[in-house]
Amino acid sequence: MCSRRWELLVPAGDTSKLGRPVLWNAVGQYHIRRFFWPEIENNATFYPGGPNDGRVQNFVTPGLMLGKSKLEHDPRNRLALVIGGGMQIATPQFHTDNQGPVLTARMLF
Repeated sequence: MCSRRWELLVPAGDTSKLGRPVLWNAVGQYHIRRFFWPEIENNATFYPGGPNDGRVQNFVTPGLMLGKSKLEHDPRNRLALVIGGGMQIATPQFHTDNQGPVLTARMLF
């Protein structure tokens, strides 16, 4: 089973210091057996206006999600935990951080 997710975030508050950064996130996942979800994620930030006008920051993150682990043995209860991690790697010359580990934990209900 494969899944895809896209997000587009645009700030609505004070834009005098950063301009109006626009964030774009896309991820592709693949389901292997019961618990393994390898994924590749792309995060891009576009900077129209402000001091970084016209610049683009992009990160590629290969990762692995582990789950869905049920927290109770009751078949009617859907409460579960998903954990995962990856390594975020900057791809263009303009970036605020070069690379770093990413950890995540999600509670499903």
